[in-house]
Amino acid sequence: MIQAHAIPSRYADAAASVVTRHLEMLYSTRPDLRAAKAVSLGESFSVWTLRHDFGAATSPEKAFTQLGYWHQIFFDGRAAGFARSSIIGDGLSLDAIGALPVVEKIDAAIDWIDAKVSGDYSARLLSIPFAHAHLFWLSGDDDRFVLIDRPIGPLQQENLYRFDEVRDAVEQIRKGLDSNSPGH
Repeated sequence: MIQAHAIPSRYADAAASVVTRHLEMLYSTRPDLRAAKAVSLGESFSVWTLRHDFGAATSPEKAFTQLGYWHQIFFDGRAAGFARSSIIGDGLSLDAIGALPVVEKIDAAIDWIDAKVSGDYSARLLSIPFAHAHLFWLSGDDDRFVLIDRPIGPLQQENLYRFDEVRDAVEQIRKGLDSNSPGH
């Protein structure tokens, strides 16, 4: 069974409250969402990104570091918004709220995973900023990765990948960026 590697339960109500208090910020960029009859907080995932020594990592646990949490926001049953939060001390801080195309792609990836992947996994959201890409890291006995929004080298959506395949594809992109930067 796939379960979200989500915000600790003691912060779940705080996340809903923080998002509700800041919906006006989302409506300022997407006034069409204001007409929704029902607004709800959907899945919440822990958000991870690459550590500086990612290329040398031999396992996901050594390759990624946690940044905070991602919350899907549904309007009339449709994923259309998101919030990012982090735990600071004993409280929850809202880092961002908005509407991005990746929100619907995350929802579509969840549907694909639910239909195609079996086994016990904890789903984490992996962000790779320099590649402008997001993946689900399905953490379990045999970690797997699902690309959410755009190809990374040979990696495509709606496929399962091993850690070494993701690491190698991302490293190729990073090396290409490094070779094009000033001083190289």
